[in-house]
Amino acid sequence: MAICIPAEIIEKVKDIVSKEETSIKREAELTKLLGDNVTAKDVNLLYEKSLLLVHQKLAADRFIENISKEGAEGKAILKEKIAQRFKDRTEKIQQEELLTVAQEIYNKKYKLDISLEDMQVLNKIKIERDALKEKMEGTEDGSIEKMEYGRKAVEMSEFINDLKNPAEKFGFFKTIKSMTMDELTRFEKEKGVIGNMVEAVNMTFDISTSAIAKSFNAAADMSYALKQGLRVFSADKKIWKDAYVEAFKPFRHLTNKEAQIEVFNEFKARLVSNDLYQTAMESKLSIGVIEDYFPTTLAEKLPLVGNVFKASNEAFTMFSQGSRMSLFENLYNKHIKEMTPELAKDLAELSNSISGRGNLGKLEGQSGLLNRLFYSARYIKSTVDLFYKPFDMKLDPIARMEARRHSIKHFSTIATMMYFSSLFTDVGTNPIDSRFGKARIPGTNRWVDLTAGAGSYVTLASRLATGKSMSSSGKITDLSSGRYKSMTKWDVATNWGTNKLAPAPSALVQYLKGRDYSGKKPKLSSSLFNMYSPMSMTNIYEFFNDENETGNVLDSISAMLDIQGMSVSDYDKYK
Repeated sequence: MAICIPAEIIEKVKDIVSKEETSIKREAELTKLLGDNVTAKDVNLLYEKSLLLVHQKLAADRFIENISKEGAEGKAILKEKIAQRFKDRTEKIQQEELLTVAQEIYNKKYKLDISLEDMQVLNKIKIERDALKEKMEGTEDGSIEKMEYGRKAVEMSEFINDLKNPAEKFGFFKTIKSMTMDELTRFEKEKGVIGNMVEAVNMTFDISTSAIAKSFNAAADMSYALKQGLRVFSADKKIWKDAYVEAFKPFRHLTNKEAQIEVFNEFKARLVSNDLYQTAMESKLSIGVIEDYFPTTLAEKLPLVGNVFKASNEAFTMFSQGSRMSLFENLYNKHIKEMTPELAKDLAELSNSISGRGNLGKLEGQSGLLNRLFYSARYIKSTVDLFYKPFDMKLDPIARMEARRHSIKHFSTIATMMYFSSLFTDVGTNPIDSRFGKARIPGTNRWVDLTAGAGSYVTLASRLATGKSMSSSGKITDLSSGRYKSMTKWDVATNWGTNKLAPAPSALVQYLKGRDYSGKKPKLSSSLFNMYSPMSMTNIYEFFNDENETGNVLDSISAMLDIQGMSVSDYDKYK
């Protein structure tokens, strides 16, 4: 059986043991190399035993020469038999002890508790992957050799993920049962009334900020195309087109889950076989990560409709991370002559931001909590980056120049869309107006957001700066009047923030306020329905069942734009 310890470790081990050092000094150097989790004594002991076997072999040969009465031929046969025995003993020691050492190394490297059997399977996949990696060196992106390597790398990654997250293989109902049992186990472990109360609060928080609602709510749409995608479109239209076409592939296999998995794995194989993949990972480009909009795969496990949820999840990831990698690749190659590790990191951060995933900085450690509270804290930050990055002095000057160039192109794209829309319909141009950056669908009171959400940031800043607010009816409110129950700057800011909340926290805030976004008193049934139903499907239903008849053509236009990410607001609902 072939045994392979990761090359970056075994080569250094060879260097250490090849020196003529004492056993104590050799063990000290091995400890520095292997760390606390891998016992250097085991490696040193293995080497000492190997030396001992070699010395035993030499001693046996000398013994035969000195005492044996056999002739030269007889001595040679005897020596060969002893040599074979020593070889068998050496292989057995190496097989048993190297397996243990390799197991510990894998446990440390991949942060999992791996059995010897699983380690051997993983080891076999790794050997095959490494062989394919050598074979693909120097070939073009997308070549047969690169794709073979990429597929094997994905196979290895999937195997490790299955070891880390065995519950991912559970069905929908078994997953719900497992989650419930985990919560009950946590509750049972607490002792005393106070402990139970604290855990009850924790359980309530977990339920009220559940990521499940967001995953259901965000499913079955293609908002990545003209929401996150609008910035990619501004940066590079070819990257946008290629990513858009790629993201459609999972939707072609809604009745075949295996085909969906194959499509997604092929995408990941192309990603990991890219020549810049390792550089991108070292530069912290957000590829191979879980996107904020789909923090759990539970919805994918639903009977009958699970494939629709899976398709939307994969499509979002393929568009976001595919365009992200392409943006980074373009920027990296454009500035290859000036490239430094620091510049590469800044260009990766800019590529993340352009594709809708901003860097939370010091709050990155709290991303889990923020992702529970908000639909996507990183998307909020990426929108702020449009205004901030061009002036961020922490960025390398080249990265800052590219950020400035992108912001100018992006706002120019929005201005062009607003101008051409104004030729045939109404467009909101007053920054304190709730309809700023939106175009009215003729014949309706539905307004399409042309800014991918950036307009609301301009409106918020304008209202806070001027102390004035304009409603969709054209009424201007003085935010500093001080009159009883009149709107204030605080109300403007909190309303804006509430609109960015995830489905579950948003429903909770509406209950505390006693009204939903349309001003009506929230009902438990409607709140639960809105929390766990796909937002795009809910919007389409409302468009086609509007009390104000607009006609099927306009309803279809509204639905098509909304599902592609150009949010459509029906202001008749807010009257």
